[in-house]
Amino acid sequence: MPSLMCFLPETLPMRERIAKERGVQAVFSGQGGDHFFQSVSTRQIAAEYAWRHGLRGELLRVVVDTSRFTRKPIWSVAGAVVNNGLLRRRKDPYDRLRTPSLLSKAVSDSMEPSQFRHPWVDAHESIPNSKRHQAFNILDTQNLFRLPSHYAEIVHPLVSQPIIEVCLQIPSYVLTYGGIDRALVREAFDGMVPREIIQRTDKGATTGYFDRLLIRNLPFLQQYLLNGILMERGVLDKRATEDALSEASLVRGSKLLFPVLSAIRAEFWLRTWIDSGQRATA
Repeated sequence: MPSLMCFLPETLPMRERIAKERGVQAVFSGQGGDHFFQSVSTRQIAAEYAWRHGLRGELLRVVVDTSRFTRKPIWSVAGAVVNNGLLRRRKDPYDRLRTPSLLSKAVSDSMEPSQFRHPWVDAHESIPNSKRHQAFNILDTQNLFRLPSHYAEIVHPLVSQPIIEVCLQIPSYVLTYGGIDRALVREAFDGMVPREIIQRTDKGATTGYFDRLLIRNLPFLQQYLLNGILMERGVLDKRATEDALSEASLVRGSKLLFPVLSAIRAEFWLRTWIDSGQRATA
């Protein structure tokens, strides 16, 4: 499936070579940690406390911690506390899927929302928004098991039922106490790993890499998508795709990055599938 294809950096051949030279049979990852241990920055953390406990003494501290963690003003966090905590107004995790899309209106209108929803999210209306969002994020880790690796087994030790169940039971304001992302797991490993690791608040990411990769190859990508099969079949919206395939759009932020990458993956998959079928019937 196109959604399960990955763009991988140029280091992949080197990793494969090292694994084969050293007889590596398995590679362990840390996938899932961001979702399980709460690195997601959201005002719903403070709202969760109000949802569970109401106007108690610790609420102000949690609001301050959440403001620090999210880098949002206290009044903004307090608004979420009232709306989503005390009044328990729902926030649908699937709203984030309504980010800028390159799909044509006809395709968007034909999509049935129930096809994408998962019972983990919809069956638990009685839990705070922050925990529903956490469950929503955890669902994404299941795709990791579908990604092939022909040179070694890829093991995701964090993506296991006991860890998932424990982390879903721990309130998000406990996981991030003091306004620090993944604070609880940092404390758990304090003294077991170097302090430099415990105190790190950022890490490497591939977003900037892919942004630069797309910008360097814009002329090719414009030709590839604007004259591709998806455009010809009316799957992509021409104006939205043209606007997205510009340096200015990609530099402004990452909201268009994943729609563009998804379109490239789908176009590549579709062309390969059609070519394979034509070769088989030749």
